[in-house]
Amino acid sequence: MFVDKATRRALIRYLKDNGPATFSDVADYWQVEKPAITPIAQKLAAREMISILSGADKRQKIMCLSEKGEVLHKTIMEATDPFLEELMEGISQE
Repeated sequence: MFVDKATRRALIRYLKDNGPATFSDVADYWQVEKPAITPIAQKLAAREMISILSGADKRQKIMCLSEKGEVLHKTIMEATDPFLEELMEGISQE
């Protein structure tokens, strides 16, 4: 299955914003089937961006952002925050 950069970044952001999560947590949030999360998580784990740990139930897998993933998230936010602020300039809160 092809996993694009935007999807991998979305999982990194989800884990940064919400902390460690199971595959089911992410699947429920994204409203997709749990198997859709597996290739994304495997690709990020292979690149050492996340860690996949076993939960209390050995069948449950918990994803957490690694130090390398934290650095990538920070780099992405530093690049996108100024752009987003410029986009929102002049737009009221309402």
